[in-house]
Amino acid sequence: MDIFQTVLSYAKTLAPTAAALVAVIVVLAATQRILERHRIRAGQPRVMSQLVMLVLSFAGLLVILMVLPVSDNTRGQLYTLLGVLVSASIALSSTTIIGNAMAGVLIRFMAGSRVRPGDYIRVEDHVGRVTEMGILHTMIQTETRDVTWLPNLWMVGRPATLRQRSGTIVNAVVSLGYNVERMKARAALLHAAEQAGLGKPFVRIEDLGNFAVTYKVGGLLADVSRLRETHSILRGAVLDSLHGAGIEVASPVIETSRVVPPDQVLVPQADSAVADHEPSTEDEIMFDQAVAAAASFEQIESMRAEYQALLQRRDATKNVGERRRLTAEVDRLAKKLAHLED
Repeated sequence: MDIFQTVLSYAKTLAPTAAALVAVIVVLAATQRILERHRIRAGQPRVMSQLVMLVLSFAGLLVILMVLPVSDNTRGQLYTLLGVLVSASIALSSTTIIGNAMAGVLIRFMAGSRVRPGDYIRVEDHVGRVTEMGILHTMIQTETRDVTWLPNLWMVGRPATLRQRSGTIVNAVVSLGYNVERMKARAALLHAAEQAGLGKPFVRIEDLGNFAVTYKVGGLLADVSRLRETHSILRGAVLDSLHGAGIEVASPVIETSRVVPPDQVLVPQADSAVADHEPSTEDEIMFDQAVAAAASFEQIESMRAEYQALLQRRDATKNVGERRRLTAEVDRLAKKLAHLED
């Protein structure tokens, strides 16, 4: 009987703590579910919901400490210990983890929906395609297929260049002798840009040098996923187009190294057996992770649009059975979205 009374006494003592623990877990789970649904519906990044859950978890820990069956002196020591741990964590990591986290939030607000996985980005000497935008760092895949982590705190203080998804300008520079008629060179270079598949081609004279004229040819590339490949294709098309027009791609200073007859044109003979432009998978090999991240992002965006459509249909229907079925579909799609984003 004494043992039973002792157990009952301990149970009564621990009951408030157990109730507080259960209440905190239920509140956190419900809040996470609500935040996740709101985030999926609004298409917002996960970083904000994570920050909210972190603050609520800390508040829940304080509530549990308040109802612990300990003396006021012990409870005060626990509060002091918790305060020291939090203060030490902030002090030790304020310039790294906390700084990167705050910079990550700032980048999210600054970039908004303009940056997504698969986009081309340049930050100083770092050029590649975005594979992940985390709260502490931004991960890009370079043209050597390597992955580079850029700390968010480092990125905030530096200008970044983002390639527009709607298209970007691809150009090439070539030097031609003064003996080449300007309009003839312009026509050949425009033809090269069209052969490379560029829209709205243009030709500019960049420089009048001592021995040659520098031309820049370029155009709009709509499919930015072929950026690196198109750079090479454009340069090859420039050579083929100039040689096809009988234009020598060499500076007149070549005459100082060997004698060239005036009627000799330095144009290689075309080989009809060689294909004009071999299909290339260069960009797919270089940026395989970025391509996969972009495909996953597109899938998530498509599912999010389907989720919004199901929500509208569910809210608009009056049929109880149909509404129940649509609710099940909404929950299933929400779980799938959460799984994909993890």
